[in-house]
Amino acid sequence: MVPWRQALHTHLVEMLANNRTFQRFAQTTDQKISEFSGKGAQRANEIQNEMASPEALEETKAKILTFIEEFRKELGDGIAKSFRGKR
Repeated sequence: MVPWRQALHTHLVEMLANNRTFQRFAQTTDQKISEFSGKGAQRANEIQNEMASPEALEETKAKILTFIEEFRKELGDGIAKSFRGKR
């Protein structure tokens, strides 16, 4: 690394390490990411368990198709509202 960049990098790291606001932000962000990761892993396990059962598989397929249809409709409505009269 170029000496001035290394000095700047070191200074920035020291400033952030000693900044209480940044430390709170980093801690809160880390907690939220851990929480979301845990929820994501839990939901992935639930979906895996649902897919293991043939009856649940059909129900899950129906839910997915319903979601896709609703998503398409909402997306279409959103596009129509956003571009109304702008074409």
